[in-house]
Amino acid sequence: MLAKITLPWGAEIMTLSNTTIAKIANALRPEVLEYLMEEPEFVQYFQERISLAIHDKMGEMDEDLLIDLSMHIFNHITIH
Repeated sequence: MLAKITLPWGAEIMTLSNTTIAKIANALRPEVLEYLMEEPEFVQYFQERISLAIHDKMGEMDEDLLIDLSMHIFNHITIH
């Protein structure tokens, strides 16, 4: 449901219901994720954070194993 709110200085803003916001967000999610995954900087940052998280949880390990675990986790993450 769209509603107008008038701010004290007279400006009007539109608000949306939580249901409407959720519907819009759900519709945009696939395209936003595709956009993010096409950004090399985002992918690199995300992969580095996964590796750091694995290292934090498991400690020192063989670099090849860390890379394999990181890639497996990266390829199977679903963002909700």
